[in-house]
Amino acid sequence: MDPWFGAGRTGQAQPKHGAARITPWDFDGSTMQGDSVTAVCSLPAQTFPGRAFGLALRYEVTFGPELELKLTVINQGDETTSFEEALHTYLAVDDIRGVRVEGLDGASYVDHAGAKTEKTQMGEVVFTGQAARVYARGATVILHGAAGGRALKIAFEGATNTVCGIRGSMARLRSWGSLMLPAWRGVD
Repeated sequence: MDPWFGAGRTGQAQPKHGAARITPWDFDGSTMQGDSVTAVCSLPAQTFPGRAFGLALRYEVTFGPELELKLTVINQGDETTSFEEALHTYLAVDDIRGVRVEGLDGASYVDHAGAKTEKTQMGEVVFTGQAARVYARGATVILHGAAGGRALKIAFEGATNTVCGIRGSMARLRSWGSLMLPAWRGVD
């Protein structure tokens, strides 16, 4: 967000992945309903400089039997503008070498960890090293090999792409700045 993914459409946008990722959000409160709790955070429209100045963000995260992430973007400015968004979690897995993702067979993708050429996914996604694939399909996927031997169903609403990958090098993860992630087993 702000308003690009990675280095943006031009490949030159800074900071990488946009300012919303590293900007402190306002905590607007939380509510409980049944066995779920929802936390709400926001960024006011004036947070972002330039063409995204009029965009306000509201982020709702519901923790319960299911995890739900919801980002709402409201253009409060006078001009039409575009933006990119990516909601993703870092999911714990038992061993990355046994992880597979079902639901992207036949989808075209670009692997930003490689030569950035377009390819077509054949079968399930497996990880044999560093990967940062952007699939041209907003698909419901099933992650096999999540921590505890679980399979997780990950559903999207309104997404046009699915990002699937692993950043293998801890040095690379540290270069992202404020992120703190656990080391991944079997990937250097």
